[in-house]
Amino acid sequence: MNGQLKMFGLNLYFLIGALAVLGVGAVVLIAAWTGLKILVWEEQKHSAERAERRRKLRPDGTPLPPASRGLCTACARAYEQVYHLPDGARLCPTCYAAVERKEVS
Repeated sequence: MNGQLKMFGLNLYFLIGALAVLGVGAVVLIAAWTGLKILVWEEQKHSAERAERRRKLRPDGTPLPPASRGLCTACARAYEQVYHLPDGARLCPTCYAAVERKEVS
């Protein structure tokens, strides 16, 4: 009888220890998963910010004119991005680049 009680106590300690290890493991797994998701979210955020800067700024850092979807007045085609120039012209990125090259030359 005494041996059975001792074995029961050892089994109980083993079960409590196993539950504690499983609990700590679950907390570590949840923390690692959350940390990974935070890192992925931060990288996506920075990537979106870089894409937005490329969309709104020239390579030298000066701002591009406002843009929206519409028709290019130079080539008369519809584009997702048409720059609205101060003189009222609306140019697609290709025509706008050609105008900028002419101004620089």
